[in-house]
Amino acid sequence: MSLLAQLRVLESVEPLRDISFKSLFTFIRMASLLKSDILLAQPADWPSLNKAPDVLPPSIVLFLSRVVGVPDECIPVLWDTFKDNVWNGDVGPDSGDMFDKHGHNLGLTERTIYPPFYRCQNADCTRGSRLALNKAEQRQAVLYTLSSGPVPVYSVHLYCERCCINYHHNFQVKDGTRYYYDFTSTLPEIIQTHRDRCQSRFQLQERLQRARVAHLNDALPHDIPTSDLIDATEHDEEFDIVPSGEPAKIKIRAQFGRKWTHNEQIFVAPCGIIIARETLYNAEGIKSVADMIRQVYRDPVLMPNHIFYDNNCNLSKHVRGDPIFKDVGLTVDVFHFKSKHSEQDTYCQENCNPAAYPELKDGEEKWYFNSSIAEQTNVWLGGYHAICRELLADKYKFFLDEMILERNIQQQKALMQMDAQPQYW
Repeated sequence: MSLLAQLRVLESVEPLRDISFKSLFTFIRMASLLKSDILLAQPADWPSLNKAPDVLPPSIVLFLSRVVGVPDECIPVLWDTFKDNVWNGDVGPDSGDMFDKHGHNLGLTERTIYPPFYRCQNADCTRGSRLALNKAEQRQAVLYTLSSGPVPVYSVHLYCERCCINYHHNFQVKDGTRYYYDFTSTLPEIIQTHRDRCQSRFQLQERLQRARVAHLNDALPHDIPTSDLIDATEHDEEFDIVPSGEPAKIKIRAQFGRKWTHNEQIFVAPCGIIIARETLYNAEGIKSVADMIRQVYRDPVLMPNHIFYDNNCNLSKHVRGDPIFKDVGLTVDVFHFKSKHSEQDTYCQENCNPAAYPELKDGEEKWYFNSSIAEQTNVWLGGYHAICRELLADKYKFFLDEMILERNIQQQKALMQMDAQPQYW
């Protein structure tokens, strides 16, 4: 049916003569989203999924009547007139796809960010409030959304030639100083910021290089610089806002992009079995490590007699007086104690020296346990760094847990072949 014939049908129905184009488009759009619900109410022997049903379910009629704003009895007329358009997808393609295909090279996107007004807001401007600002500059930008992730958009700022003010979406710029608009009542839907493109490109190149050189490695232990494990990209920006008529500043903080974790903390038995893993987000804080120990060994019967940790000199100070740690030896592993801890640190030398615990050595003065097992296991775990760094939270946790579980299975098999009886741990 042609558009002219469809309009003539609408003209013949009294309540539909004055229907707006907006209401008509709403009907077609919403009905097209309900095709599966409409089919569900049809008889099981409905001849073809490509043919529009003649009758709508009562619930669909009531819903479309409410959203379109016409009486219930008018919905069957609209359906009979436009059902082929709805069913065959004649409502047109997704607008986002059309902008991606045809609009970007013309400077058009589905969502373009403009200033909240089109006239100069300076009361002393000689241009006056009657003339619209028509000098504009357009920039490519990225809009971070919860529903669609990063979306390419254009950001437009308007310029007043008389008073030399640039008006942006969240702020205005005069004499090189940025002044944010008054957000005392509510925060804006979009927080606008600028980032250095050259810096971003450099960081992406650096990230690519790190991804290319990171491989699985079960070699001897070595220290990995923290800077190699933490992305250097700054995702947070702070803004000071001075509301009009208010003497005090308001500080708002915006985060862009992902929030990277700091490190993975693991507990490893001397035999090589990984007992626990925890993600630390901001730092490897002593309190976080102590809390992890309390959580993992919340049953006092399971608490080990001794814990090796490269920062036990500070951990032992933190948990001093805690009855949970009363009978637990807290020493630094042999490797770090010899190479990383100062002899002038009296507390560390007296309380965290592994040589002060005779039970850690055999009769030939050799160490019973491999106190560097955690460092060696960290090397294995670091081999997955390139894989994990771009994973979101759920996949990140699942992947690491599965890899650790598989490693423990293999380690247990190796220990059983050595008749080490790992099941008693």
